[in-house]
Amino acid sequence: MIHRIRLSALCVLLFGLVLVTATAGLSWDGAAAPSGNGNGAASRNAATRAEPAPTQAVVPATAVGTLPTAPLSQRVDESLEAWTKVLDDKDARLERGGLTGEALDEITAQLRSIRDAARKLLSQELDQRVVEAETVLNSLSPPETGGEASATEDPQKAAYAKDLDTWKTRQRNVEAVETRASTLINRISNQRRTALVSNLFERTDYPWLPASVGSLYKEFVRTATSLAGAPAEWLASIQEDLERTSDRIFVIGLWISLGVVTGVVLRWWILKKFGRRSSITDPSYTRRVIATLAEGTANGLLPALVLGSMVYWASVTFSGQALLGDFTKVVLYSALLILVARGFTRAALAPDQSAWRLLPQNDRQARTLSWLVQALVIVLSLEMVFLRLNASMVPSFEDGAYWFCLSAFKFLEGAILLRLSVRDLWTFGPAEDVGQSSSSVEAAHAAATDDAPSRGGATLVFLVRALVILATLVGACAPVFGYGRLGEYLINGLLTTFGIAGIGLVLRSLFNELVEVSFRSSWLRSRFNWGDRVWYQLRFWSNALVSFLIFGLFVFFSAPVWGVPSEDVQDAFITLLTGVKVGTVTISLLSIVIGVGVFVVLMALTRGIQSTLGRKVLVQTNMDHGARSSLITGVGYLGAVISAVVGVSAMGIDLTNVALIAGALSVGIGFGLQNIINNFVSGLILLVERPIKVGDSVIIGSDAGTVRRISFRATELETAAKAAIIIPNSSLISSPFTNLTHRNRLGRVRVDVVVGADSDVAKVRDILLDAAREHDLVLTLPAPSVTLDSVMTGVNGQQAGSLSFALFAHTSNVSNASGIQSDLRMEIVDKFRAAGISFA
Repeated sequence: MIHRIRLSALCVLLFGLVLVTATAGLSWDGAAAPSGNGNGAASRNAATRAEPAPTQAVVPATAVGTLPTAPLSQRVDESLEAWTKVLDDKDARLERGGLTGEALDEITAQLRSIRDAARKLLSQELDQRVVEAETVLNSLSPPETGGEASATEDPQKAAYAKDLDTWKTRQRNVEAVETRASTLINRISNQRRTALVSNLFERTDYPWLPASVGSLYKEFVRTATSLAGAPAEWLASIQEDLERTSDRIFVIGLWISLGVVTGVVLRWWILKKFGRRSSITDPSYTRRVIATLAEGTANGLLPALVLGSMVYWASVTFSGQALLGDFTKVVLYSALLILVARGFTRAALAPDQSAWRLLPQNDRQARTLSWLVQALVIVLSLEMVFLRLNASMVPSFEDGAYWFCLSAFKFLEGAILLRLSVRDLWTFGPAEDVGQSSSSVEAAHAAATDDAPSRGGATLVFLVRALVILATLVGACAPVFGYGRLGEYLINGLLTTFGIAGIGLVLRSLFNELVEVSFRSSWLRSRFNWGDRVWYQLRFWSNALVSFLIFGLFVFFSAPVWGVPSEDVQDAFITLLTGVKVGTVTISLLSIVIGVGVFVVLMALTRGIQSTLGRKVLVQTNMDHGARSSLITGVGYLGAVISAVVGVSAMGIDLTNVALIAGALSVGIGFGLQNIINNFVSGLILLVERPIKVGDSVIIGSDAGTVRRISFRATELETAAKAAIIIPNSSLISSPFTNLTHRNRLGRVRVDVVVGADSDVAKVRDILLDAAREHDLVLTLPAPSVTLDSVMTGVNGQQAGSLSFALFAHTSNVSNASGIQSDLRMEIVDKFRAAGISFA
């Protein structure tokens, strides 16, 4: 459970950071740069220059995938002509260079439309038409033997051959269009990467130079003066419509007051209904999660809603004043984010209530984490205010002032990230020291399922932490040495990536908790009547599926942060799912999943058929247990083969190629797996010939027992001590063994008795026969019998003689022989003592 708590609690800890990072990212992207300094939007396109908009080539509907109703040949030819014109135009524009980011986005979108339309045309119609033409041509009868007839001498075959060549030419042309469009898209991606690298390593002003400090002072005075005069300008602008403005402000203020009252009441109700209780000293994990959400909502989200209404008020009131309106909104918005982050951080960490803490940290660690996260949010909020002021001031801040402030922000953010990466905050003690509690069932399951991190996992965590620390150090120090854009790129990328990971972990934690609560439901368990093992497997696979989906979403949303377009990530996912070509082989993850799914479904169907045969169908017949078991096992073999063949076919693997590869490897497989194949074939022989069946009592070498199972490789034998002996099937074919119940279960029981030489032989015989006849499991036909096996006389009077008798009895079930022998011996002892007969 400790791993589950670590992941879920860490994501809640980062929840406030996520909101700040996402919003701050929008502000950073939209911030305008001062003229000539290259620190804002203009700097992001510094590597590209705007070019005059050329005459755009008109792309017909066929070029973007909407094909009109027309013959396929006409549609293909028209599409090829239109696509070629568009590709030539885009290729020429890329060769000339000087394209802006918006122009590259537009070109990329058109190229993707052409590529997708070409793929759709190939997969849905053109490939099928080529296959149809090949089938028709191959169906024509070959020329007569001994003749020199050719396709040119057969007009019909020549016409079909020409038609096939025409369709193959169209197919190759469409494939060429698809390849060319993909190549141009890759070229644009390379240009973007080159421009990104050039922009990152473009030098900026040193923040520690006196000129930068002087510029900071000058910009500070200019900004303070502008902000001080903004209210007066706003009041002067509303003098003409003062009454209307006052009414509007009054209405908005009234709504804000109502919102405050409603928020206070709602906050009181949420905390009373779902909040923490000091009387509860050992809350469950589910109760702690609910309390965390309630505390975070009441102390963070509800006050933030009030501030949100004030942001709306500022947007309406200061609509004509850009500087005053932007400053008021960004300050209120920053306060909103600080409240939300503080509320959810303290709710998750619970510095003063360790029993309600989601994380496994102790009190000192929880307080430190709480202060660090809140400090980081405050720094990010101040940076957001600075960037908004930079965008609102006309002109924007000078280079020296801009990079001085940005370097300070990145240095503080990097320092906090480094402190958060130190291991002393993530070294956990025993659960009882940090307020973690769980029920006995949860503790037992956690002890059974939680393993210590593997050596490889620990190495991976170490490498990731080292990479994050290195990137943070470079990002915090790069602006000091004149690489401000590199520092901004690294720190912003790390913060945004952590924020997206936090959201993903929050969703994963909530889903896992929902699954836990659902599977503990008595109604659900009683309705389906599944065992704990089935529920644990369902929980594992559902959590694995959700984790895989969340990881895919994490990659999709975090890749653009590092300069990878989301379209490229989408193409990579689609390519991975639909197929990656390696030579002539196409590897498709989706096909593999479908093939595995088909195999699993067919195997489950096979198991169902076996179960139905064993429990409902075969029990109604006169077949013995061994024959039923052999038939059920044969059905299992057949189902496994069919499932494997259909599953491989569903994966898109040509069975002809599989047969060729198997033939080529048959010699090596024969030598390397000859024992396994020998046992498998022996198992088939045992099932068909049936010298041994399930339920038979056998003696194999020195082992005796009952056959319980005949599988692919071995036979399971259960001894009288309930021990299982696994015997390879080949041993049963190549070595002799004794089957006590091969044809029937009749068996003979023998009991040896030795009495003194002076005993009455007839009396001994009668006692032995009476003991056998009185036993309930001894058959009357064949009747019991007694034989005198040997007579021993004394030697020189030194040793008394003896008579050796053997009692033979038959039973209907040889499995009861040992019990019958024991019963007969005890009965004989009692009768001999009563008759005065002594044993020798």
